[in-house]
Amino acid sequence: MTKVTIRITKGGIYGAQGAIPIGTELTLSEEPSAWKGRYEVISGKPSPQAKPVTNPDRKSAIVEAINGLDPDADFTTTGKPDVDAINTLMPDGFDKVTAKERDEVFAEMSKV
Repeated sequence: MTKVTIRITKGGIYGAQGAIPIGTELTLSEEPSAWKGRYEVISGKPSPQAKPVTNPDRKSAIVEAINGLDPDADFTTTGKPDVDAINTLMPDGFDKVTAKERDEVFAEMSKV
């Protein structure tokens, strides 16, 4: 297995001791897909499915999480996305999504 060394380039990444400082280099067994957009590969082979993305703003992250839900399993009987399912798909470093936030973002998405 090829190891990959990354350098943290943006905040919002946490380890057991708290926030990992920007500039920290880590050698891992594989690229951390949940950290996309917050690190750069400095050695090793990046995984083929890794796509560089920017750290999304909160609303964009919620929209992306909702779009990633299973329509048959992750929606309530009222047709709204399940808040727990959304939070499962949210990137690291974001506070938990509330039902009010979900309702506001989902209403905007439904207008499009």
